[in-house]
Amino acid sequence: MCRSVRVFILLVAFFSFISVSYASGDKALYYEGISYAKRGSLDFAFMLFDELTREFSSSAFFEDALFAKGEYYFSICDYNDAYSVFKKIAASKELSKRKLFSYVYLFKLSQMLNKDKDIRNQYIKSILTFRQITLLFRDSREITYSSPLQKKYRAVYFIDHVEVYIDGEKFFKASF
Repeated sequence: MCRSVRVFILLVAFFSFISVSYASGDKALYYEGISYAKRGSLDFAFMLFDELTREFSSSAFFEDALFAKGEYYFSICDYNDAYSVFKKIAASKELSKRKLFSYVYLFKLSQMLNKDKDIRNQYIKSILTFRQITLLFRDSREITYSSPLQKKYRAVYFIDHVEVYIDGEKFFKASF
């Protein structure tokens, strides 16, 4: 029932935004999506980010919008689509913060979708070796990212493990 209501809302949103989104460029779609996310209208934000990823694949905002789509799919329990979206980000050549957090989602999703253990281990390895982290005179090192859907991500690398938080809640932990 929850899924059918969301689909209905998305269809209504799509038809109400169709004139706005075709008249706007990638930047306008991106910032309008952020505006909706800030107001808590994630369905409307998703529609705009989806439009951006379909119409502007070479946009500077493409991967952020793609990440937002993955987050949205994860939040509505559409784990297969979330997995596909995060795999696209992980396959990109760019070494970005959203790529690190995509690996975290991929690990969690691979557990939920009963993917092969070797695949899950590869995601853990990608998280643990994401960047050369030096802890000279520090106990930890942090990588942060704020998503277009207004979630705050934080990866904390310690000498022997990494912890990942989403909006202050621990989401993932792995040891070296």
